[in-house]
Amino acid sequence: MPLRYHFLVAVYQVVEEPILPKIEVNIKIPETLKPVLIDDWDFVNRQKMLVQLPAERNIDVILNEYYEAKVAKDKESR
Repeated sequence: MPLRYHFLVAVYQVVEEPILPKIEVNIKIPETLKPVLIDDWDFVNRQKMLVQLPAERNIDVILNEYYEAKVAKDKESR
């Protein structure tokens, strides 16, 4: 009985992805917001703590409450 040889040939194709230029965007962030964003980044990236979605209070509610508080504060200071 003749010997049979089986060879496995692997073929790899190198695909070069185009290099895209970095886009830099500068955003003005209030100083009071920076610590909150840093804490959020830490919770998500280091501590792997994610919030449950959907949230009980959405962004519309939060922004409306902020706006109402700001208007009330401005009225008090007059």
